[in-house]
Amino acid sequence: MSQFREILGQSHIVNHLKKAIRTGRVSHAYLLTGEEKSGKRMIARTFTQALLCEQRTADDEPCGRCASCIRVMNDAHPDVRTIAHEKPASIRVPEIMNQVVSDAYLMPYEAAHKVYIIPDAHLMTVEAQNKLLKTLEEPPAYARFLLLATHAEALLLTIRSRCIPLSVRALEDTVLTDFLMRTMDLSPYRAKNAARFARGNCGRAKALAKDESFELRTRYALQMMEQLGESAIYEIHDRLKEIGEQSEDERSAREELMGLIRLLIRDILVYKATQSREHLILEERWEYIRDVALHATYRDLITAERALTSARERLEANVNAQLTVDMMLLRARDTLKRT
Repeated sequence: MSQFREILGQSHIVNHLKKAIRTGRVSHAYLLTGEEKSGKRMIARTFTQALLCEQRTADDEPCGRCASCIRVMNDAHPDVRTIAHEKPASIRVPEIMNQVVSDAYLMPYEAAHKVYIIPDAHLMTVEAQNKLLKTLEEPPAYARFLLLATHAEALLLTIRSRCIPLSVRALEDTVLTDFLMRTMDLSPYRAKNAARFARGNCGRAKALAKDESFELRTRYALQMMEQLGESAIYEIHDRLKEIGEQSEDERSAREELMGLIRLLIRDILVYKATQSREHLILEERWEYIRDVALHATYRDLITAERALTSARERLEANVNAQLTVDMMLLRARDTLKRT
């Protein structure tokens, strides 16, 4: 059962939604934004469950026992629609028309509301968004729309302007560490390691905590970075291939590597400014971080950070992945080499 109190670090969203339900002033549309696995679906499900619950608790939590709660939990409520799409990279006009627009003007079967959850709303084509727009502009009184997106900018301004925006915030490492230790029975070291690489993302932290090979991949990647300045490009290829073979897929391996490089640059900047190990995320590599900080200038580090950002943008645009990572590492190697 989903409960508002189980939603970590998003009190601004929880308080807003609970107050809306309590006062009966629920908006017809909400836009929930945040990274993949950041908890958007859990928030949407909990809100839906609470909105349709027949016996809400005194603190506006769904009871979890009534017929409505049970049906929402089992994805079987007749007045809740979660929009599906065939193509992984787009939500097209027929899917919005058939699952939302045509259905929205049919009265609810049993509840006071009909709820439409659109995961990956940022994947809607412009044409699909325009079809949805009229329904958002003139919604039936009983209809509620929950748009979940990783990139709000991918949605038309006219769509965004008709939704209440709610942004999922990154969680503090300490919050994630405590959560992982409490719910997954992890050692403090393993929980902290997963939390710091998750970059505030609860779903990613849980996945990393379950991944038995994660620590090995991380150690291997850090060793590769320490030797980057002395490695030939073919050696870097071989090391990247080995890291990829230990991961779920090449994309995950690339994301982990780029996340690791971002943490390294961050730690080098912190050490350069403070000359202290106290606030380092990759504390076990502090000697390497210290050595790089001695010769790398702030300008070098900012240039390396920009190269990383550029590489991420190119990968999102489906530019050749291997070439993109190679170029990024070649630009960063002089900055991140030990001496």
